[in-house]
Amino acid sequence: LIISHITAKPKVIAMKTPLILTRLCTAAVFMVFLTACQSSNVMVDYDTDANFSAFHYYDWDNDSQTDSQTDNSLSLNPLMLERTKTAVDNALFTLFLNRATKEAPADILIRLNISSETYNQEPNSRASIGFGSGGNNSAIGVGLSLPIGGDTIINETRIVIDMIGVGDNKLKWRGSNTIKISDQSAEEITSLMNDAVAEIFSHYPPS
Repeated sequence: LIISHITAKPKVIAMKTPLILTRLCTAAVFMVFLTACQSSNVMVDYDTDANFSAFHYYDWDNDSQTDSQTDNSLSLNPLMLERTKTAVDNALFTLFLNRATKEAPADILIRLNISSETYNQEPNSRASIGFGSGGNNSAIGVGLSLPIGGDTIINETRIVIDMIGVGDNKLKWRGSNTIKISDQSAEEITSLMNDAVAEIFSHYPPS
């Protein structure tokens, strides 16, 4: 009488399952991280010798300006400039940087540069129409792809924020971001600007 026990195969499967799950989880985390990195438009540069802990009070620099870079673009909306300055004031307040006064002069000057470009964006959705015929082991096909809807007017606004040292008038820190505006309401545009500026200052002070 021969009695056999088959136990090795279930053990191998049990050992492989956690390894597969671990690899899947690692790949998922990596893809989320990669997507987050690619979606950000923030760029930051700074003076590595600057002592950012010494900056407590700021004021606006008179050289802050706006620029229009395309022939078909109107000059930047003054409301957009005010939105941006308000967003910067709010962001600096959360970083414990206060507006300078006579009793507390500025350690740093904030210089704001805003550029705006307007362009047309074709619709992403398209409809396809195909014609075909076949016979005698041969086939002929014709395809036509048509866009659905009209072009969307996009206003791409780039915000550059400079922090200038009062003592030496040299650039200490620069952050920039870009937002795209199409048909959003005024409230939505304000929210977009607040988020864009907050994202810039999430990199201040440099670590």
